Amino acid sequence: MLSRATQSAIFLLAGILVVSSSSPTRADTFTLRKGERYALCREYEENLNSFPDLPASTNVWPLNPKLADFRKPRWVPVELNQNLSIIRTMYLWNLDPQHGLDSSAAERAWKEKENVLRRQIARGSVRLDRARIDFDGNGRVDTVYRFYHPLYEGAPENRYGYWYLFFDNGADKPLAAFRRYSGELKLYDSFLFRGRFYLVRWDVLGLNVLEPRSIPEEHELALVPVCILQPSKQG
Repeated sequence: MLSRATQSAIFLLAGILVVSSSSPTRADTFTLRKGERYALCREYEENLNSFPDLPASTNVWPLNPKLADFRKPRWVPVELNQNLSIIRTMYLWNLDPQHGLDSSAAERAWKEKENVLRRQIARGSVRLDRARIDFDGNGRVDTVYRFYHPLYEGAPENRYGYWYLFFDNGADKPLAAFRRYSGELKLYDSFLFRGRFYLVRWDVLGLNVLEPRSIPEEHELALVPVCILQPSKQG
């Protein structure tokens, strides 16, 4: 049986390979593969192609101020040590999106992570932000958190990204339906287009623009793929 250290090393290597394969090292142009009929997708393609020197391996995407239909949510920094419960939930959801761990295993995993996290906080290499926006398009204001962190210890800046968590319309617990869209390598960015909130994430098909939609009668949430863009490498 493999030791815990060996298992961790194998998992880390696998994670690095997955991220490397799904997010190319450099982009020349982005091409729409899905969503050509939507203004959102056409304009987001224009936005990405206005940053020719941006590494395609990034998980954080800027907006061109000349494209007035786009804007970023107003994120407010949150004190990390006073909100460890938020990060704990994010960590456990992303570690175990299908909720397969029992409570004791989850607590052991968190205790190990908490020690690493406190060192990262002391170094200033992680941060937590909050915004109040309509996350899921139901017309109500939600509380949304994002946690900026490295994919692995010693990661370069382009291997950092955000986990997300949201509380529906003032609820005191995060919406459980979002858990299944979590995962340690599922790093999201976000923007508003004409006032509507969207998430952006890499997967094996390319860069996805996703629309969160509330399904109130089922107490559910869907992340609907609206645009898929593929980068071409320089050279």
